[in-house]
Amino acid sequence: MRRLAPGSFGFSTSVSTNAIADAVTVYGRESQQSSLDGQARVGNERMGFFTHELRNLVNTATVAFEVLKTGNVGVGGSTGAVIDRSLAALRHLIARSIAEVRLTEGVQSMQRLIVADFMTS
Repeated sequence: MRRLAPGSFGFSTSVSTNAIADAVTVYGRESQQSSLDGQARVGNERMGFFTHELRNLVNTATVAFEVLKTGNVGVGGSTGAVIDRSLAALRHLIARSIAEVRLTEGVQSMQRLIVADFMTS
């Protein structure tokens, strides 16, 4: 193997080729990490929305139930209707979340496709 002397054209070409390869590797790694961070952020936003809605519905039903426990109002009135609507909305929210999980369960992670490689195969 022939050694290249510092300052020669071959040496500087070799160094710049290595630098470009290193830069591409770092860019790829950072790009992949950025993609994973984005996916985590979307998941956190979804979970935040779900828990926020869940908390609102549970709090509404709890307050209405506390009013019912006093015995001053009947279940057939507007307080009972509040509990009924809250429980129906909870059922809907949970069913929708379960359906979403089931839909995405079999989905594989997406991969980049280089069209030129696809066309040659």
